[in-house]
Amino acid sequence: MNSVNNYKITQLMHFFFTKFNYKTVIISEFSETEIWLVNPQNPTYQIIRVSINSIEQVIYEKERINNAIEMLANRLRLKEYHFLDIHIGHDEVLDNELYDSLAIDDNYYDGIDVAYAYPGIKKAVHEVADPDAEIKYLLNDMNETAKNAIKQKRKIKKIPMPVTYVTMALCIINFLISLYLQSRYDSASAMIFLGADYKTFTLGLGQFWRFVTYAFVHGSFFHLFVNMYSLYYLGSLLEDQMGSLKYAAVLFLSIIGGGLLNGIFSENTIIVGISGGLYGLMALYLILAYRGGYLNQGAIIQIIAINLFINLMGGVAIFCHLGGLIVGIITYLCFFDIKIRRKFAAILLAIFFLAGSIRYVLNPVIRPLYGGTDAEVVSIYADMGLRNYAQDLMGRLYEVYARN
Repeated sequence: MNSVNNYKITQLMHFFFTKFNYKTVIISEFSETEIWLVNPQNPTYQIIRVSINSIEQVIYEKERINNAIEMLANRLRLKEYHFLDIHIGHDEVLDNELYDSLAIDDNYYDGIDVAYAYPGIKKAVHEVADPDAEIKYLLNDMNETAKNAIKQKRKIKKIPMPVTYVTMALCIINFLISLYLQSRYDSASAMIFLGADYKTFTLGLGQFWRFVTYAFVHGSFFHLFVNMYSLYYLGSLLEDQMGSLKYAAVLFLSIIGGGLLNGIFSENTIIVGISGGLYGLMALYLILAYRGGYLNQGAIIQIIAINLFINLMGGVAIFCHLGGLIVGIITYLCFFDIKIRRKFAAILLAIFFLAGSIRYVLNPVIRPLYGGTDAEVVSIYADMGLRNYAQDLMGRLYEVYARN
């Protein structure tokens, strides 16, 4: 970008930043030709693009611009928003432009009149003798404005990534408890006791809560480390951007979907680990990043590495990963796609869980594979002082064995 246009973009950025509290967003692929400004609290335009490209190019950039707008609206969690497209230059702005548009330059202004909302905008762009000095001055002034705002604003800092950190803490605590139990009992019994998904208990005893709790159980330190690193990395990319509630919904729906699909297509094995949820988050991130235009090589390498690490671990539950992946894709459509597809995706998600649940529950055969282990799980309950529950559990297990 040449220095003339560069300082004119900086003038507009300074104008909106210092006077109307807009923040700058640079989409790296197009940082040489445009900047984006966002202020979700502004009543007129919450998203603004400032570009040096001619307004005639907009028709060819429509899909990219729409994707960028959608990405920013999702990041800001805007249900309703307005977009303003500003072009630096002496373009003629027609009444049938795709967006609310204006062209601005030194002593030139054409297009939609927004001076009522942004007083002084018609003089925001002006010629200067030294463009480099102008840029330096404006950037320094913006930096000072930001510092003063931070000093004056006493804001209680919220805990970043609460869902990610709480989930990691529960996984780590559960693993430490499992180490203690494994010093007294076999590892399979300890994992089942702590919530592993195991059909004899999940389906045979009706303990369907195991479709969630299995995610907090891990079989080894390496298993725990890989999953916690992956969860932290994905959480740092997604939780603040999409909001903790939506993030938690994607994570736990993917966990449940992974456990459900694995239960339908796999034999009666012990399933542990949060990888079903991780695959849902990976699917969501890759789609968001691709649609938003900020998918970069570093992120792709990290995602591939996470995927390889998870799949190289022994006893991988492929259907659990596949279920999480499917749910991640559907939840993207539910939360972030256009309205008509959101409704279709919500129906599709409901069908997935309803049909999967029916297929799972109607499974005619549960093959109890760990008779001695099942008995040891009962003994753990008894050793914990829950003797009545342990006796009832053993009686119900005999019924499961008798049926199968």
